[in-house]
Amino acid sequence: MVFIACLIQPVLDVISFWTDRLGLPSAITLGMRLALLCFLVLYAFILTERKKLYVIAFVLLILFTVCHCAVTAINGADDLIGDITNLVRIYHFPVVTLCFITFLKSDEASYDSIKKAFVFALIIIAAVDILSVITNTNPYTYKDKEIGLAGWFYFANTQSAIISVLVCIFDTQVIKRFRNNIPMMVFLLFLSMGMLFLFATRLTYAAILLIGFGLITVLIITDRKNIKPMIALALVTLCFTALFPVSPMYNNQKRVRENAVKKQEKIELLIDEKEKKLKNEDLTEEEFKTERLRDAYKEYLGGIVKRFGLEKAVEEFSYSEKAEDICDDRRIKITYNELLAREQGSNVRLFGLELADLAIGKYNHDVENDFHGIYYLCGITGLVLLAGFILYFVFIIFKALIQDFKNKFDLESGAWGISLITLLMHVYATAGVLRRPNGSFYLSVTLAVIYYLATKNISKGPEDSVKRKTDV
Repeated sequence: MVFIACLIQPVLDVISFWTDRLGLPSAITLGMRLALLCFLVLYAFILTERKKLYVIAFVLLILFTVCHCAVTAINGADDLIGDITNLVRIYHFPVVTLCFITFLKSDEASYDSIKKAFVFALIIIAAVDILSVITNTNPYTYKDKEIGLAGWFYFANTQSAIISVLVCIFDTQVIKRFRNNIPMMVFLLFLSMGMLFLFATRLTYAAILLIGFGLITVLIITDRKNIKPMIALALVTLCFTALFPVSPMYNNQKRVRENAVKKQEKIELLIDEKEKKLKNEDLTEEEFKTERLRDAYKEYLGGIVKRFGLEKAVEEFSYSEKAEDICDDRRIKITYNELLAREQGSNVRLFGLELADLAIGKYNHDVENDFHGIYYLCGITGLVLLAGFILYFVFIIFKALIQDFKNKFDLESGAWGISLITLLMHVYATAGVLRRPNGSFYLSVTLAVIYYLATKNISKGPEDSVKRKTDV
């Protein structure tokens, strides 16, 4: 069951990609994922000896949903079903984490199943990438620039997080399997890290360095006598480091800088043209200062101007004429959400905005990183609950390492720790994990595995049925 649940993830992602490409309803894959989630929950609930934990979790989620829906109803809910669907996507993460903790505690063979499934999942993704190139259907990571090998996967930021985790676990298994065969290790490590290299995002390139140098550090601590894996990792990591000037990621960033220059030129042109039109109008100095920015702000801050007015837009952006300010999508979306939260009152600060309120006309202001997304869509309450859930596992990690570092820290536990860091990097920088079930699935499994490895014979936790003695 565990093996299939992990292995089917890239298959579901490919189906999602093609349903979108063919204009089919997204309900198809949403229904498949929901069915899988229900099956996992039911199976875990049957297995666990601590059913109260699941009951408490679901009561908590239901109460939060009621509070959130009540707040959005007060402010005039436009799409209650869509909002609840968004909440279910968020709930997917903690619920699946609990399920996999149960699976691992119930059957230790589940751990090997997860590792094998992750290896095969990466192979499936690699095969899909190759097929997309052969059939000329690669959608590119950056479609407008035709940069990056994305394969048949729908959301680039999520796929970036997924392959970062899978490559880390794959590389660990390569090292264990071929630890005395440097050529084979170099070959397989180069292929796996090459997937990150070709994906072309800054986060996947950072993942190459984190995985490469991170695993070397783990090996130095745990197995310094065998230098062959360290040599292989160093060769491959340094190779991709040397290739930085010719990397797709570097090319994309170069294009981004070029586009920023063009946007700045356009902003200056729009302002100059508007000033000429305003010369013959009877305006106060303050009115002129605002109106001269109208065309530029409508071009790049159209949603904010349309929803809150030009005066509010120039106030929030301090009358800036710089592209780095008014063309910063991340800042624009956060500003829109913040203005909306101020307008709708303190209740939304506690339980969140309605997702539908973030769109106005052709503009969508759904924020571009997960923590801001949780804050604005679930409020402080949701953010505290989710952050507390994640921090609990961080606490478990440090507790295990302090109590029994020698036995608890090895190549595999180090690799899962590195995987967690890559995922949290994506949570911080993108909206591709916590609110995307296909991305949060890997965070759930990673946390469950870390919990399993950290609590073996150490202490009682949320899925232990008996009290265990603490290792010292």
